Amino acid sequence: MGDPTVEAPADDRPEPAQSARRRWSAALLLAAALSVLFIMRPHVPREREVELRLQEPLTVTGVDVAWCRSSGDDRSSDPTDEPLGGASFRFAPGTAPQNIKHHVRLPDGSYQVDLVVQRGEHADSIRRTVVLDEADRIMLPLR
Repeated sequence: MGDPTVEAPADDRPEPAQSARRRWSAALLLAAALSVLFIMRPHVPREREVELRLQEPLTVTGVDVAWCRSSGDDRSSDPTDEPLGGASFRFAPGTAPQNIKHHVRLPDGSYQVDLVVQRGEHADSIRRTVVLDEADRIMLPLR
């Protein structure tokens, strides 16, 4: 008959110090990843719905919208960059809707929105400062 002694399997568990280091390393890596996400989130462009609300829409024949990064100084009338996005809408007389919806993809921040509302041969220019933050939907009333 064979030898009745049975060998115990080798203990493959890491030593306690090694296990603690692995846990701390994983926690530190997770904390670093969350910090990067938290810091970068406002700088990542997001899709936002913009609603232009027209006063007296029956007289409107066109609307132009241009988004530019603002310098941050509300007194400044000049945007700091070329337009980052925009849209143009044209309507036959008497057919403009009261609400025009379009989408922009921009990061959080301060923007100058240049709007031109055309009523036949007459056009009104409007400049607004808009701060984009957590909102996914923005409403701009237009005269």
